[in-house]
Amino acid sequence: MAVQFRKPILVTGVGLSFLLWIGTAIQDSLTTIGEWGIPAAIALGTGLWWWRQSQQKKNSDPPVVQKTIDREAVDGAIAEAKTVIDQITTEAPETKITDFQQRLEQLSDNLNRDTLNIAITGGQSVGKSSLKQCLDVNSHQVIETPPLYQTAEMETIEQIALPCELVIFVVNGDITDSEYQTLQRWRHWQQTILVVFNKQDHYSSEEQAVIYHQLQNRLNAIIPETDIFQTSAAPAPIKVRQFQADNTQQEWEETRSPEVKGLQTRLNHLLHEEKLALIYQSTWRQAHLLKQEAKTLLNQCRRERAMPIIEQYQWVAAGTAFANPVSSLDLLATAAINTQLVVDLGKIYQQKISWEQ
Repeated sequence: MAVQFRKPILVTGVGLSFLLWIGTAIQDSLTTIGEWGIPAAIALGTGLWWWRQSQQKKNSDPPVVQKTIDREAVDGAIAEAKTVIDQITTEAPETKITDFQQRLEQLSDNLNRDTLNIAITGGQSVGKSSLKQCLDVNSHQVIETPPLYQTAEMETIEQIALPCELVIFVVNGDITDSEYQTLQRWRHWQQTILVVFNKQDHYSSEEQAVIYHQLQNRLNAIIPETDIFQTSAAPAPIKVRQFQADNTQQEWEETRSPEVKGLQTRLNHLLHEEKLALIYQSTWRQAHLLKQEAKTLLNQCRRERAMPIIEQYQWVAAGTAFANPVSSLDLLATAAINTQLVVDLGKIYQQKISWEQ
């Protein structure tokens, strides 16, 4: 019966290093034979690479291409999330994943919802609350996030904004680099975003036009012009002065109505005419976010299994280095041990490691 080595790289590499060391004992010079250690390592590596190439075809995953999200894309994303959750059940059955399973079941139910979620976000004091109060969204839910760019809140803000069907991103002037990076990242997640230049009444007509034009130019690559708006959700009151016939005068302040007509029109169109597309996008995002969270947990479980293996190979490497007095041959054994370790870890993480890598 043929003998099958469970760890051929480790056995062959360490065995060859010791055979070469034994060979040095019957030679006149340890130095001369020791010089063959590195060529032997090269020869072993070349042979193993050729064998690996003959056993497996080169495998590479195609790049992810962003496209319009339809029902097929949503079902595919849900299936991917389910696959990772099932892997946790298979590889670490003792791990509690009730929350993941419940969220997975809810994804299909999301496709039949009538109520959409709208997030209003932006920096400090840009008028998010005022804008929320004057928008008419019928039965849909509007969620105001904490102010952006408070380090402790950024993760929470994304957890609110990305699952929503729509984001209203409020600024009160030209956009900052940090805001641009956030918008770019959210657009990569197929998030529909309406950028709102609020508090325009704080500027002169000329300044309003300059800022609005700058926003259009800077966001041209990620946000269409049709989704950039100027509003005054809570315009400052104006002073009215009235002169009487007897040359006396009266002064008072009059409250002005909010100016959100353009934004409201676009919002109505999205909520009615593009409702299904928005739901597809949000469900697709939630499925991918669930997949990421499950993948993180799966990697934690795999790491717990990997650490004992790493410690085991550390002891093997230390023992081999101690037993082999020829440093050049020790390189061969070390290479074999490290390679076998990478292969074993690849099996745990279910990654196909190529010899080029």
